[in-house]
Amino acid sequence: MTEFSAPFDGSSIATELQWSRMARRWGLDGVHTTDPAATDLKVTGSGVATVAVAPGMAFVNGFFYYLDVTKNVAVTANAGGTARVDYVILRADQSANSVTAVYKTGGTTPPTLTQAEDGVWEVPLAQRTGADVQLAGRAHRLGLQSTRAGAGHPG
Repeated sequence: MTEFSAPFDGSSIATELQWSRMARRWGLDGVHTTDPAATDLKVTGSGVATVAVAPGMAFVNGFFYYLDVTKNVAVTANAGGTARVDYVILRADQSANSVTAVYKTGGTTPPTLTQAEDGVWEVPLAQRTGADVQLAGRAHRLGLQSTRAGAGHPG
């Protein structure tokens, strides 16, 4: 059996996995805001082929995400013509050293979220259902929202 404890001088956190395991204890996956009615990371239709993610903060598998301006995310065209259930997600990717908002396509059911502790971890922000991108305004908020006191601007 190996014991590990950190952070201490001489036993620092050396890997992203060690950080993630520690930081997951500080906050749940999802949007973090000081007001439950806030629009932090709210997803709305922003055009024929995009959805907009509003500014805000989140935790994804122990990694911090901060968006300071609205981000337009491309909607993958639905060539099939039948209703499709898609997600707008936050993806923490330890190989890419980043958390990003992306569009993930599904089918008649929502797409499966990847949740590998030491690799890619995805959490949903919104679900979009529609036969084509003309319905981009129909996005429904998903995921956990934590209202933590003192959760303000990171810098």
